[in-house]
Amino acid sequence: MSSPPNAASRLSALSALPHEELGRDLPAGRVLVVRAREQVGALLEAELAIRAGSADGVHDARVACRRLAAALAMFRPLLRTEVSEPLRDELRWLARSLGTARDDDVTRERLLDLARTRVDKDVDAGPLIEQLQSEDWSTAAEGRPGTSVLDTGRYDGLLATLEAFVTDPPWRPMVHEDAGPFLRRRVGKEWHRLVSVVSVVTDAPPGTSTDEQLHDARKAVKRMRYALETAELLWPRKPKALRKHVRDLTDVLGEHQDTVMARSALSHLVEQAESVGAPTFVHGHLHEMEHHRAVELEARFRNEWAATVEVRRDWP
Repeated sequence: MSSPPNAASRLSALSALPHEELGRDLPAGRVLVVRAREQVGALLEAELAIRAGSADGVHDARVACRRLAAALAMFRPLLRTEVSEPLRDELRWLARSLGTARDDDVTRERLLDLARTRVDKDVDAGPLIEQLQSEDWSTAAEGRPGTSVLDTGRYDGLLATLEAFVTDPPWRPMVHEDAGPFLRRRVGKEWHRLVSVVSVVTDAPPGTSTDEQLHDARKAVKRMRYALETAELLWPRKPKALRKHVRDLTDVLGEHQDTVMARSALSHLVEQAESVGAPTFVHGHLHEMEHHRAVELEARFRNEWAATVEVRRDWP
C-alpha cells in the first residue's frame, strides 16, 4: 500500500492551525478543539504508519477514533447533534472496520502462546498450532475490509468531515460556557454513566455476569478514561489518580475480552478439526483454561472497581 497523496498534507495543514489557549475560565469549546485536533492528527499519523507497514498503526488509528468519538459525546451539549452524531457513527465504523483483522491477529497470537507454553509436553499441540498458522484459521475474517477501508471514498469523506470539524466546529450557543465548570460536570456525568453500567456486574453474584455485560462495562470504562484524559488538559494533576485506576480496569476487562475472543475462536477451530477427523483435546483444554481465566479476571475487576470508587471521592 503506497503512501497516500493527502494524509501528510492534511497533517501539515492541521499543525498550521492557530494555537488555542486553554484555561478554566475560557470557553469550553476550546478544549474540544484542542482534543479533536490532537486526535485527528493521531489518526492521520496512524494512517501513514499503516501504509508504511507498521504493526501498531491499526491499533493507534482505532484508539484515535475512540477518543474522538468519546470527545464528541462528552461535549455533546455544545454541538449541533445533526452534525456531531453522524460523525460519531462514522468514527465507530472506521474503528470496527480496522479492528477486525487486528482482533484476529491478537487472538491467533494468544492461542499460539497458550498452545506452546501451557500444554503438557506429553500432549501433542501440533495440530492446533498448524491450524492457527493456516491462512483460513478463522472464517470470522472472511469478507472483512481491514485496512482496505483507507482507500475508500467513505474514509476520504470522513477525513474531509473531520477537517471541516476542527476548523469550523458546529457549535451551539452555550459553547462560551466556562471550561472548568463544564468539564467537571461532564466528567461527573460520565462517572455516573459508568456506575450505572458497572452496577449490572457488581450487583450480581460473583461469577454470574455474562461476557456481554463485562464487555459493556469495558466500553463504559474506556469512555471514562478518555474523559479523564481530556480533563487533564485543564487539570494536569487532579484526574491522574482516578485515571490510573480506570486504566487498570481497562486492562483487566481488555484481557477478559481477549478470553472471549479466544474461546469463540477455539469453538470454531474444534468444528474445523472435527470435520477432518483431527484431534480436539488441546482445543478443549485451552477453552477450559480461558474460561477459568475469565472468572479470575471478573474477580479482579470487582476488587479494582471497589478501589476505583474510593479514589473517585477525591475528584471531581
